[in-house]
Amino acid sequence: MDLMVEQDWQMSFATFMANFGRFFKRAESRNSAAHYVRGLLADVKRKSCWQLAEMMGEAHPDRLQHLLYGADWHADAVCQLLRAVVAAQLGYRPGIGVIDESGFVKKGLCSAGVKRQYCGRVGKIENCQVGVYLGYIAPQGHALLDRELYVPQDWCEDTARRAKAKIPDSVTFQTKPQLGASNASARLGRRNPVTVGGWRQRLWECVDPAPGDCGGGSLLCAGNTEISPYPVRERCPGNRGNVR
Repeated sequence: MDLMVEQDWQMSFATFMANFGRFFKRAESRNSAAHYVRGLLADVKRKSCWQLAEMMGEAHPDRLQHLLYGADWHADAVCQLLRAVVAAQLGYRPGIGVIDESGFVKKGLCSAGVKRQYCGRVGKIENCQVGVYLGYIAPQGHALLDRELYVPQDWCEDTARRAKAKIPDSVTFQTKPQLGASNASARLGRRNPVTVGGWRQRLWECVDPAPGDCGGGSLLCAGNTEISPYPVRERCPGNRGNVR
């Protein structure tokens, strides 16, 4: 990377991370958060705390692990501000929201929601966790807006197991498409900061269906505050007859 380009990138990254500094009460946590995000953007094959710590020249991953599991900060508040930042920088009237899942292979049985289920990352049934993600695409770029952990029905019905994994009582079973739709509806609603910049008009939600969930491709077309499913080749009301 050219030195001037690298310096510009470092300044832009520092400016971006400064938006989130108030969510981390301690300087150590703020620094760890910046290192962690920088590591996620790096060309590292595996993005575990061990690999990221090694890339940063640290002898152990304790600081990064403490950030993720012990530091005092609120992930939902960070995501809320992230949506506002993305809206301000990438907000585009016919922008596209994208809902998709991603699986994370696990060896143990204690991580919240882990079980043998389809993992798109490896293309087969595997012991894994699955997350449902909401992204945003505009001509200026793309960004991740939010995430929800998929908690299988057997997990939701096992009181002792979910308590051990610290799954809140408010979490109830939802299919992956239901998770994606409720996430998009809540995050892209009329009163949400993400609407700054006029995103709400003609915003499309594209869904990549999981096996056994939808059967065939589908779209979620955003109304004022409601999200409704439409088959891929069906015209979406209010979209001037365009077929998606």
